[in-house]
Amino acid sequence: MILQLLITIGVSQALALAVMILWKQQKSQADFLLSIELLLLFLITIFFNYKVELNTYVAGIGLNAIVLAYLALPVFYFYVKAAAHGRLDPKRWYNWLHFVPFLIVAVLMYSQFYALPPADRCCLVETMGQEDHPLWFNGMYYGLFLLMFPLYIFLSFRVLKKHEAYILTKFSYTEDINLGWL
Repeated sequence: MILQLLITIGVSQALALAVMILWKQQKSQADFLLSIELLLLFLITIFFNYKVELNTYVAGIGLNAIVLAYLALPVFYFYVKAAAHGRLDPKRWYNWLHFVPFLIVAVLMYSQFYALPPADRCCLVETMGQEDHPLWFNGMYYGLFLLMFPLYIFLSFRVLKKHEAYILTKFSYTEDINLGWL
């Protein structure tokens, strides 16, 4: 109970920070992506931590946290790219490919999960990770943790490593002098 309260306080701070970033006058693309990421993390955490309380309103709302996680991962990656490189070009088609897993999971979720009766939805969410589930559910659940998380962590670290190498070529170690003019 106390842990749930501390987590709620933390994600409430993330929500407040996201709103403050959105109200900022001169925000960059990275600022906008960070605020979207913080809003997604707020929703994911609230849906997951309060799934029992929220099930009275929408059966199986905790499973929406998994669907939103498929959206949060590419947004985080784009935030890292925008913070490291300045600006992303949304007109490049390959940037939109990162959202295909989210679309697939959202279609699966809404065509398979919401087709179930409310009692079966609640049972499916309550027994996550404990017993056998339908193939679509296992693919969605384990695909997130075994494929998507490692992939986007790797991609983000790769962007940061390239940015670190770029920064190291621009500055001298001993004098902190910008060597970009050479």
